[in-house]
Amino acid sequence: MRFRGKIVDVVCIRKFDTIINAVSKIAKTCIMRLTPDKICLIMTEGSSVVGGPAAWGEIDQDSLFSEYNMEGVTTDHNEIHIEFSTDSMHKNITTLKSPNVRGLKMKLTKKKSVPNLTFEVTLSSSTSSRQVIHDIPVQTDLVLSRSTCLLGILQIHP
Repeated sequence: MRFRGKIVDVVCIRKFDTIINAVSKIAKTCIMRLTPDKICLIMTEGSSVVGGPAAWGEIDQDSLFSEYNMEGVTTDHNEIHIEFSTDSMHKNITTLKSPNVRGLKMKLTKKKSVPNLTFEVTLSSSTSSRQVIHDIPVQTDLVLSRSTCLLGILQIHP
């Protein structure tokens, strides 16, 4: 599995931040389903029963990203499911609110055997430029994920 996306339009960066902010108010965890042409955000509360409150949102990747590359688990199943804590994501990417934001790169990485969604935020002013990196731990092996099973809308592949 590989994922890398880049957003250089400041309006799109603000839109992404607004989406993450909204998601963090709806649910404690979220599943991001990456496909070659869409990003789906799937939310449900872990304490809900089957058929309980849930939300689903789809974003065309080309409406946000200037660069978008992903390789799924296999060529037959070309998608990636990433589960993350919405609160952790929202708190860690507060640099997106800065008026000096000029770019955002998102990557699926592994640090000390733990999968992370890594955000590289480019900030620049009239005199300097710097990069801020945020690593957000995620779960990528969603076969046993409780929220995936509760939703019943994702197909689980062996």
